[in-house]
Amino acid sequence: MCPMTTGSRPLTESPADGPSNTVFTHSWILWCASSPDDQSAVYHQVNKIFSKQFSFYPELEWKTRYPPPQGHEVRGAWRDDTSRAFAFLMDNPGMKPPPGTSPLLLHCAGVRTIFQDFLPHIEHLNDDLKEKNGRQSDDKRLQARLKQADSSKPMNRLLKLTGLITAVVNVLAYFFRKLPPPEVDLAWFPRIYLLLRASVVLGAFVLLLLFIILAVAYMAKMGYLTLRKL
Repeated sequence: MCPMTTGSRPLTESPADGPSNTVFTHSWILWCASSPDDQSAVYHQVNKIFSKQFSFYPELEWKTRYPPPQGHEVRGAWRDDTSRAFAFLMDNPGMKPPPGTSPLLLHCAGVRTIFQDFLPHIEHLNDDLKEKNGRQSDDKRLQARLKQADSSKPMNRLLKLTGLITAVVNVLAYFFRKLPPPEVDLAWFPRIYLLLRASVVLGAFVLLLLFIILAVAYMAKMGYLTLRKL
């Protein structure tokens, strides 16, 4: 397996027939999702980079000065007309990627001057795929959080229980306010009765306020996660 790097410095450089023919060997990890469509899209993007100056490189001709690294399945191969520069798009079985991803390996070898025009396009593609993969990871985490928030049983039960108790207490408090005070021949009873009725009304109001706060907090959390998804 060939060594891998994500920097821009070549893995190996050695003179070959003069400075203009310096040998360039480099590999990039191209991050993509594990779906066949995403991998096919990466292949087409790499092919778009090289097809303007390179030719398709058939398997029968791989036994050359720069053969593809061993232990990889080659998805695509390209070479220049002088057979001095070669590019291979391969799988990467030696790497354990995060779930849902299947990074491909782009390996280039040959005369350095031939690759000069391709390097900015390769780096741009590499950066785009990293950013896209990062967004996909964020989307997956956000979807998981939305699902977890939506199926959060303790929160749902608390809201339902609080709502039921709030409704019952407020209905009882409403009828309690309408009831006339009982006729009891005690001088202190009317004052205690009024104090008790005020306490019930105040408790019902506090319970209603608590329910509103919980509902607003829950909806705000769900709204925030939904906006993050957009």
